[in-house]
Amino acid sequence: MAVKLVNLKQRRPLFCSACEPLWMVCSPCDEELVRDALSREHGESDELGRSSESETFMRVGLHPVGEFLLLDDVSRPPLETPRKTPHIMGLLASNSLRLLIGLIITIGLIAFLSPSSVPNVKIPDSIPFRMPAALRGLEVSLEQTEKSPPTLVVTVKNNNEGPVTLLTYGSPLDPLAPQLGMLYITPEAETEPLEITQLEVQRQWPPADDAVVEIAAGGKKLHELTLMEPVIPMDLVFGKATVQLRGKWQAVWPTEKSAVNKTALEAGGAGEDALTGSFESNIIDIATD
Repeated sequence: MAVKLVNLKQRRPLFCSACEPLWMVCSPCDEELVRDALSREHGESDELGRSSESETFMRVGLHPVGEFLLLDDVSRPPLETPRKTPHIMGLLASNSLRLLIGLIITIGLIAFLSPSSVPNVKIPDSIPFRMPAALRGLEVSLEQTEKSPPTLVVTVKNNNEGPVTLLTYGSPLDPLAPQLGMLYITPEAETEPLEITQLEVQRQWPPADDAVVEIAAGGKKLHELTLMEPVIPMDLVFGKATVQLRGKWQAVWPTEKSAVNKTALEAGGAGEDALTGSFESNIIDIATD
């Protein structure tokens, strides 16, 4: 005898490959409907008491599956309780989804293993945001004032809110800047700067008074450089060239000159409050006659 239950709310059949079509009803809200339907099917509505309901359920094969109750033919062996398939496994059961996931993994491996996938990141020689604020506030600029001989004016402007004091040795204000390798001159037809003969110099220490310069807040100091033989190979500079000044501050004190630790200078140092760091000017085009 086959028991067919009709869910008054959904009326949806559930089919199983191993047996006749099954009917499903929601539980627990519809368990009472299941009991009533069983009683009517057996014609035992009056005789079937509450004590025999569980026996009747077992006799007709009542199987809990998730939030549903399944009933099958009493002549068939009871169905095993189906195991719940994890949600992710259910997704992987789809051939199209497996193909898509495989394609994504393949593309990812190709992109990861390909040398071209790694961008060439150029790390700058100097990182401004790591430089002390007092050094960031010093602006170095170049300007050509004469063509013959080519003459440049170097300007150091203090954009800080307070005064700074700097050692001119190795600074943009150093008269020996070209000989110390701080001046980069690139002729118009070249891609690399000229090779300028560099000198090894021994500086006076403690430095002379004029080698320690104070620049007030908003103030500036200027120095003039003349490009000429034998320091600069002018025969290699034809008509036009680009020029830039680059180097390293040897000592900058974020204070007025009178507050600089002279004892440290006399001892051969600059003191713990002295700052060092790189500098570079703007790049300008120069013309020669």
